[in-house]
Amino acid sequence: MRVKDLVRLEIGAPILQLFSFWTSIQFIEKFCYDIIDFVIKEVDDMSQAMINMYISFFAMILMFISVATAVFSKLKLKGIFRGIVLTFSFICLMVSGLIVFLIVIGGPTATL
Repeated sequence: MRVKDLVRLEIGAPILQLFSFWTSIQFIEKFCYDIIDFVIKEVDDMSQAMINMYISFFAMILMFISVATAVFSKLKLKGIFRGIVLTFSFICLMVSGLIVFLIVIGGPTATL
């Protein structure tokens, strides 16, 4: 191989990786928009009790993320990254606690 070909390969690989990263971001963006459209269509047909159920599921997922990130940071991370991940974990826990508090304080929503 000539030197020009090696330089072209070394320059072309990061550009290809950047393009691959950009297409993955576009895919994630389209996926998120599809989920939002689906949720908006489904929420119109749901009762308040079903909406509260899904909101509480979201709160439980946040609690799981909080525990997983706290354990991961305690076991694997050190320094500033540990503090950042633990702060994220604490924020997830506080948000999920607030959601559960609001759902529970709201009381029963079933109508007969």
